[in-house]
Amino acid sequence: MFKMLIVDDELIERSALRMIVERNLPDVEVVGEAENGRMAIEMAERLLPDLVTMDIKMPGTDGIEAVSVLYSSLPNTKVIMVSAFDEFEYARSVMKYGVKEYLLKPCKKDQIVSAIQAVMKDIDEDRRELSHINALRHQAEQTKALLETDWVSSICQSRTLGAELMSWQQEAGISADSAGYACVLRVVLNQEQGQEGLFQIQDWIRKRTSAYGFCLAGPFIGQHLPLLMFPDRMNNGSGLSVRARAAHLTRSLLQEAQRMFPSSGMTAGIGMLRLSRAGWMRSYQEAVLASGEPRAFCSCFYEDLPAGTEESYPYPHACEQRLLLMVGRGNVEEARVVFSQYMNELLEMTRYQAARVQHDLNKLFAQMLSKLKEKGISLPKLGGFHDLNDAEDIRRHALFQLDLVLDALDTWYADEYRGSIEKAKVYIAEHYGTELSLEEVADYAGLNPHYFSKIFHERCGITFIDYLTGIRIERARELLSDPRHILKDISQRIGYRDPNYFSRVFKKMVGMSPSEYRSASLKGG
Repeated sequence: MFKMLIVDDELIERSALRMIVERNLPDVEVVGEAENGRMAIEMAERLLPDLVTMDIKMPGTDGIEAVSVLYSSLPNTKVIMVSAFDEFEYARSVMKYGVKEYLLKPCKKDQIVSAIQAVMKDIDEDRRELSHINALRHQAEQTKALLETDWVSSICQSRTLGAELMSWQQEAGISADSAGYACVLRVVLNQEQGQEGLFQIQDWIRKRTSAYGFCLAGPFIGQHLPLLMFPDRMNNGSGLSVRARAAHLTRSLLQEAQRMFPSSGMTAGIGMLRLSRAGWMRSYQEAVLASGEPRAFCSCFYEDLPAGTEESYPYPHACEQRLLLMVGRGNVEEARVVFSQYMNELLEMTRYQAARVQHDLNKLFAQMLSKLKEKGISLPKLGGFHDLNDAEDIRRHALFQLDLVLDALDTWYADEYRGSIEKAKVYIAEHYGTELSLEEVADYAGLNPHYFSKIFHERCGITFIDYLTGIRIERARELLSDPRHILKDISQRIGYRDPNYFSRVFKKMVGMSPSEYRSASLKGG
């Protein structure tokens, strides 16, 4: 449908034109009539017509002046000029305002209908183009929202970022060492609300926070909806501190949420400001802990938790480390045994709280996926525990995913040479602090020393001794960053009995002595 405004100082002309339109152009609705330019401007700004027929000669504000105003205020409105004067100057004076049709009075019916149809065609083309642009814009916004959600989820669950998410991070202006912190909204719904209630809250939070360029929203992970904040992206004209801004944001979100979702329980936890991906993930874990402390629709900073709160979050750390070690080695049967023990301990320690178990298992399988990717093994995304609430359902799903991991590892290790080299690399990683020899590692891998040396170089692109030295020096760099470790002890711990020899090797590899490296490291920290 097209809305049309008729402007002419003669009533009989307006009535005749209305009759022609109503009888011959069913898709056009005459929404108003104006008898001068001033009234035309007021009515057009109120009625927003698609088309205006404008007489030129009218008392007061004439048609040329009126169309110039409309061109500025309503640039998408099309105008057909109508005049009793066949003068070029009149026509030329209105062409600069986008007027495409110029009719001379008295106008024949066919001329009027043809002119209006031509303008209608232009309006249709503009509408189609605008619709196409809006569709593209909507698609781009949806894609951006999905990438943002997936990026936040990957950070919080320690999943490896693919090329697309890395590209998104760069476009978002988030560097690898940006300072960021997490806020977690913990939501408790009644039974009637169910999953649909979570979707409503997630959609509301995303729309609510989209105006903040420094706030990125993720999906629900169990009961927790994560937000990652990057203060460097804030327009901090208020002069408020990071903590004050975080408190203000969470307070306003919770106050609005209480009005929007009064039957839901919602709390907020805020992690500490940290650098790098590992730091942001740590901040998320801190925020999860803090979100369980405050009463409904209140928030809590992790740094404000009473001492010992983290210790009150029991977790089978030792069992997890043994399990990851078995997975890394490809020891399939041992991994299944340890995993059974891990699940029993996890369920007992969490007192069968589904949200806690879901969260911890998602983290565990994210670490397993990372280990597989280090070996070049690709598996579909692991995790997906958030829809499971029964402990035995969770256990069965976890065992199924563990089998996927172990089957992939078993196939990968079936390559005789690759399996031997991987066994050797694991052995080196566990024994680099001893006086390790090529013969000892070859014996563990079950290969002749000479042959082992040859295939190690072929497979790894580096000699055995250079590989071992690289492992030792990398560990030395970590230890040197902690001033509590003296150089002599560091040398002993990484397998060098002679500190002087260690210093020479370190300088050759790093380009500075251990003492110089420590000074630079501590100064930079």
